[in-house]
Amino acid sequence: MRLFGRNDPSAGISAFWQWWARAQSRIRQNLDDDTGRSLAGEIAGRVKGIHRDLGWEAGKSPGGGYVFSLSCAGNWGARKVAAQWLRAAPAQDGVWRYTIARGALPLDYLAETTLQAAGSNLKVADCRLKIVKDESRERLDLSLWHPVFDRLPADARIELAFLLLDAVLGEEDVERWVGAVECSDSAGEDALPILQLPREIASMAATATGDRFALYSGVSARTNNPLILVVNSALKHIDDVEKDVLLTIEIRLLTAGAQGMPMQEELAALETAESDIDAALPGAAVVGNLMGDGARVLYRYVVSEDCISSARDSAKIALPGRRVSVAARRDPDWNWHGREIYNVFAKQR
Repeated sequence: MRLFGRNDPSAGISAFWQWWARAQSRIRQNLDDDTGRSLAGEIAGRVKGIHRDLGWEAGKSPGGGYVFSLSCAGNWGARKVAAQWLRAAPAQDGVWRYTIARGALPLDYLAETTLQAAGSNLKVADCRLKIVKDESRERLDLSLWHPVFDRLPADARIELAFLLLDAVLGEEDVERWVGAVECSDSAGEDALPILQLPREIASMAATATGDRFALYSGVSARTNNPLILVVNSALKHIDDVEKDVLLTIEIRLLTAGAQGMPMQEELAALETAESDIDAALPGAAVVGNLMGDGARVLYRYVVSEDCISSARDSAKIALPGRRVSVAARRDPDWNWHGREIYNVFAKQR
């Protein structure tokens, strides 16, 4: 049963690729002649026919050939549609490459590359950075410095910093592995060249698990009873874009203590049930769980609301006699994981 109405982009995607088969040679010729703007309106119309919030870019690839990219400008719903567009793309033919994010440029190319941004010409290799590893989130917090920062306002500096990071890592790895970003007034003695950043990212990625759970405790915003919240702080939205439905699975306790916490003998059964529920939801993104107020609540991101019955049935089998409720809502931006999950706690005065 479908709970949420969705606009199916399949027709727009099919129409785009049918048009592309006829138009791609003209686009390639325009790029060779440096007159690509003459087709901009036609291309934009076809892209907007897929999703109104998608942008696009066509150009020559530094490695040879041509590249056509769709971009979502931070709109995760559009990013999901773009992924569907990419899956329908024709096979790579050595001429065109199709992407849904700007990729990293080759390091040997970047070593000699000058970018034009914020009214300035800047050499990528002149950028220096300091790195702080955030183990709990499996990300790197970065402080960047470039000689041109001295003559730029703060907003232009940060825009330039992300332009440099996108060039060195590619948009997807910036989203996946970079945490906080700030701009520094000086390089500092222990700063690294930005071209060493891909190696640092590779080192982080080699040991990343995607499962780093942080423990929070506080009092309930509803009852003032104690709550214990466990959140997976290492989830990477970029790797689970298609999982845009938040499942909330609430299992009421058989016997709760005076402040709504489970009795010791019930904890083992709840933990076993959680494993059974996750087995019934293969591929679900595990957000975390909440204990208190007479219940254990599991939060999972899944591809479809069709998982509701599987989650409910597995919980009832594992925990007979308990009251189980499962709710689903669309959350393409993962607002629950990012900030709303903490609203279960009463605000500190």
